[in-house]
Amino acid sequence: MARQRGQRLLLASLGIALLVCAPAQARDSVVTSFDGTPIVAHFFSADGLAAGARAPTVLIGPGYGKPGNTSPTLDVSDAIGAVTLRRAGYNVLTWDPRGLGGSGGLVTFDSPDFEARDVQALLDHVALQPEALLDAPDDPRAGMSGFSYGGAIQLVSAAIEPRIDAIVPDGAWHSLPAVFLRDGAVRSGWLATICPSRHRRVALRRGGTIVSFCSGICSSSPCSTIWRAKDLRTPLLSVPVTTNDIVIVSAPALFSSKSRFGKSRKSCWAS
Repeated sequence: MARQRGQRLLLASLGIALLVCAPAQARDSVVTSFDGTPIVAHFFSADGLAAGARAPTVLIGPGYGKPGNTSPTLDVSDAIGAVTLRRAGYNVLTWDPRGLGGSGGLVTFDSPDFEARDVQALLDHVALQPEALLDAPDDPRAGMSGFSYGGAIQLVSAAIEPRIDAIVPDGAWHSLPAVFLRDGAVRSGWLATICPSRHRRVALRRGGTIVSFCSGICSSSPCSTIWRAKDLRTPLLSVPVTTNDIVIVSAPALFSSKSRFGKSRKSCWAS
């Protein structure tokens, strides 16, 4: 009897230890965007956040074709990483972009009229989380990070949403039409990769070549969105990379457009 009681106590102690040591799992939600599209989101609270305490939140967008990160132990999707941010005292929200992963709708390549408005709905969602620090009602203290597709969404979102307090676009582009038709050459491999068959296509003539584009690519120009914005003051740290030909052509044009971000702008190159 004493031996059985000791075994039960040992098992109970192990169970408590596992609960204490286990990394926090994502709190999954489905956020309804402005047009009724369901956007799948994953909220991680900051490591070690005391009960009742609040912290700033960082939204991390994934690269194209990928869902939002759901791992509490892996740094993916950006140069900083969810684990690193949470250890530094930030909540993290990841999400499946429109038309990707478990989210509904159709990809429109980080459009200010669709994906950026999805981010606005995500900010509304963050403001409702008990761990989220607020600057005002419905105004969470929030920044953004993310690579490539997850970088461009930051630029267009910050252009239309003043609640975003800082952004770190990692390997973002300035204009997809310019990137895919660089120096008169058509990057057909990239186009085939990112243009699913269900997208509506449009034909563009470049010199003697007719190129079939996904319709959303023709309007995917974060720089144009930035220049149309009025009084954009979001602090920006740009992280171009040297291993991606799309990013290499985008970085100089992107940096030249950043005067709209005022003085709070920096750029560093990663390889």
